[in-house]
Amino acid sequence: MKQHEANPDPAKYWREFGDHLVWNVIYPEAPDSYHEDPYMDSFATWL
Repeated sequence: MKQHEANPDPAKYWREFGDHLVWNVIYPEAPDSYHEDPYMDSFATWL
């Protein structure tokens, strides 16, 4: 990651990249119990 420190992309890029990671990478890997009732575990211990 050090190669990107000299020329960081705009904050919008990183915000959108973070959203992509959460919704397209992490969210699909959530256990079935989370998908059945996402508000049951407010601490989302599977993260």
